[in-house]
Amino acid sequence: MYLQDTTKTKKKTKEDFIDGWFKTGDIGRLNKNGTISIIDRKKNLIKPPHGEYIAVERLESSYKNCPLVTNILVYASAEHNEVVALVSPNKPELEHWAEQQNIHISWNELCGDPRAKKAVLAALTNTWKATNLRSIERISAVALYPDEWTPDNGWLTAAMKVQRPQIQKIQKDVIDKLYAELQ
Repeated sequence: MYLQDTTKTKKKTKEDFIDGWFKTGDIGRLNKNGTISIIDRKKNLIKPPHGEYIAVERLESSYKNCPLVTNILVYASAEHNEVVALVSPNKPELEHWAEQQNIHISWNELCGDPRAKKAVLAALTNTWKATNLRSIERISAVALYPDEWTPDNGWLTAAMKVQRPQIQKIQKDVIDKLYAELQ
């Protein structure tokens, strides 16, 4: 296949390079040992009203270490200082917690129960503390989803990454409700 080098492609190529460096859209961190770590994508950086950028993909990676979480979409907004999250709970762990609390309801009911939301939020706060995240990166509210997140139901890509733009659009009412609860 032959690709014609048109004026349009030359212009686009020129835009993608700055001082000889190719703009990938990745956000890196220079480590103390001189290496670079890719921590997020530029498109996933959010600047809330407090003015400090939040890297939501990096936060998701940290918060996935929470024992009550299987999957998570961290949401930061340009209009709100707080961070909220949509969570696919770790079913065995959350059911074990419910059993210890003498809560005997169905899985779907448990995911809608305010006590379960409070427990997941507390566990996320413990993870926040354990991973030394900044105060602006603490999750303030959560919504729990009983169904597993898969590529088939649109929550994940084939590469098992969260379908951020699609989910944020579909779950806008839930996200708005989380922020309303914080008022």
